[in-house]
Amino acid sequence: MAIIEDKNGGIWVGSEGNGFVKFENNNMMIPGDKNLSKMIITEMTKDAKGDIWFSTYGNGLFKMEGNTLVRYSEKNGFSSDLLTSVKIDDSGNIWVGSDEKGVIKIETGKSCFYNLKLINSARGLSNDNVYSIVQDKYGSMWFGTNRGGANKYNGDKFLQIYDGNVFSITEDKNGAVWLGTNEEGIIKLVSDSSKTVWDKMSTITTSHGLPNNKVLCSYTDKMDRKWFGTNDGLCIIAGNTISTLNNENGLCGKKVLTIFEDRKGLFWFGMGEGEGIASFDGEKITCIKELNKEFQSAIFTIAEDKTGRIWIGTESDGIVIWDGVH
Repeated sequence: MAIIEDKNGGIWVGSEGNGFVKFENNNMMIPGDKNLSKMIITEMTKDAKGDIWFSTYGNGLFKMEGNTLVRYSEKNGFSSDLLTSVKIDDSGNIWVGSDEKGVIKIETGKSCFYNLKLINSARGLSNDNVYSIVQDKYGSMWFGTNRGGANKYNGDKFLQIYDGNVFSITEDKNGAVWLGTNEEGIIKLVSDSSKTVWDKMSTITTSHGLPNNKVLCSYTDKMDRKWFGTNDGLCIIAGNTISTLNNENGLCGKKVLTIFEDRKGLFWFGMGEGEGIASFDGEKITCIKELNKEFQSAIFTIAEDKTGRIWIGTESDGIVIWDGVH
């Protein structure tokens, strides 16, 4: 499930199994071929021109260029149709993660595609199943993989960190990279350049105050605090202080699947199946009862439109829009 706002204020919603739709002026539209309505959308991003890119699991990559839908798939030479993520770097290059072929890079201004062939024996990527992609402040790309840890790529060499599952990657304002892992908590990496060595690496687990060592999502806020959603609530790291939000202080569930900060600085937490959604103003957690009784499925994505309405993407109950009242 993915939600993104385009340059004109239209809201694009991609779902798992129902393709994508666009909401504009309270109208819903299905762009392109309606036969594509059963697609699994894994991620959306917007380039400098305002064009929307969609990665799908099973149908390749799509670009909405104005009113034209362009598709890149194995049938026309793309390396994989099983795509997990899509990101755009500072130079406008498109990086696409796949479930079997590593990472595919589309260079800006080029008419052809450059498959990095990030396979262990070929280019150095530790695992070809890529979950997440992030660019750090030095321009290096980070790839979170399945059973291959995280890989840092500086355009020439790879550096593998950890050998398990990395579900999330976030960077703080000082350039430290924080990895959310499946079994070993948080790994913090500190370096002062794009070099492929580290000045310091540390691990944060339940023994340090993390609620659970399975980290599902992460986010760095405007104040440089690091937020981590786990199987047993949230962990917030501010400087050297670690604090938690869980059932004991009002969280409406345990499994935190997504973290979102709106324009007013209010935090929103999407929870697991049957656990609903909660907001946090820095002091008090509010479980939105009016929303939580409307659906029971897990919440995978949260976004805000230009009017301040909150869009909530659920696993199987569709889209819910919250304006603060209903």
